Amino acid sequence: MAYQSTKYTGVQIRTTQNGDKIFYIRYKNNTGKLIREKVGSDKEGITAVYASRHRAKRIAELRLGDDAPMAQKEQLKRVSNLTVTDAARKYLDSIKDKSDYKNTIGRYDNHLRIPFGSKLLTEVTEADVTKFVAKKQKETSFKTGRPYSPKTINDMIDLLNTIYRFIIEIEDLKIISPATYKSKFKTKGIPRLDVDNARQRYLSKEEIKLLYNAVDNRVVRDNSRSEALTEDYRIFVRLALCTGARLSSILNIKKSDINLTARAVTIKDLKNKSTYTGYLSDEALSVLQERYEKLSPNQYIIGGGEKPKCKAPFTKYLQPILNDLFNQGLDIDDAQNRVVVHTLRHTFGSLLAIAGTPIFTIQKLMNHKSIEMTMRYAKLAPEQGFDAVQSLGI
Repeated sequence: MAYQSTKYTGVQIRTTQNGDKIFYIRYKNNTGKLIREKVGSDKEGITAVYASRHRAKRIAELRLGDDAPMAQKEQLKRVSNLTVTDAARKYLDSIKDKSDYKNTIGRYDNHLRIPFGSKLLTEVTEADVTKFVAKKQKETSFKTGRPYSPKTINDMIDLLNTIYRFIIEIEDLKIISPATYKSKFKTKGIPRLDVDNARQRYLSKEEIKLLYNAVDNRVVRDNSRSEALTEDYRIFVRLALCTGARLSSILNIKKSDINLTARAVTIKDLKNKSTYTGYLSDEALSVLQERYEKLSPNQYIIGGGEKPKCKAPFTKYLQPILNDLFNQGLDIDDAQNRVVVHTLRHTFGSLLAIAGTPIFTIQKLMNHKSIEMTMRYAKLAPEQGFDAVQSLGI
């Protein structure tokens, strides 16, 4: 009988005349030769899952070599039994207290679990991930009914890569993530999809007043906490516009991070894993001062609790307001012109540039890692060339 493929990569079945199922594995040796190795029959208790794990062990042995020391042999045993879902569970357990925990679980369950979850860590290849990307580019989102954006697909691959890097570090595994992106320093890896979503839209001062008014007068309905929740959103919008901080950073500001005398706030940049200093406007100071006085040093300004609030409710509450005020008639995919929560950060940088703030000062206030990121605001700066030349007096 002919060899038949199974759903497990490199595992085949051949059925004999008497009905026995013989399992084989296929893999390339160190010289590139394709090997078909007999594992055993179902009468001996062999299954496709067992054969798949046996194949992963063979591949790992080829990578480590026959003379691998005992520590590597032990590692081989551990990694040959770990699935992607095993690794994902450990990673997700480590971020339970993070504000984007639920979103991360949803991204894994909705997109990564079915194509990768049951596979062993050593089974997933760059080719598998590349095929996954190509498939996602043809699919449409269940939520929006539209094709997945390049950024959304990139985020999926980022999560898979993060899971691999996490398990590699905590288990001290000698394997390589199949979801690593190509870069100018690396010729191998997954090509990152181009994302053209550089935001051009920012709010004018008149539009900011409209936003303040809309947030201040729309009461959040949540039983007895409606007043406190409304105040959270009022404070958030002011802090976002006077510091330019990202949503996650603002949700992580504690009372102890604010110096009312200096009107300064220490901001944790969770994206760049650093801290920097922002400053409070009169508007922000007037709105948050009452909340500030009620809190202990370790309580968070937004929410007033001992843990930071989740990001999802802020987007869910604020986006309809932004849509009503600024997004009428715009396509939902128009990332350059639609106003979203992140537009508040872009507004901060844009208005600084319009006011003539030096570009390096803007970089510092927005905590950009490189000046190239800040240069997008340079085109908004007032033309100062004539005055500069006249000031030379020559």
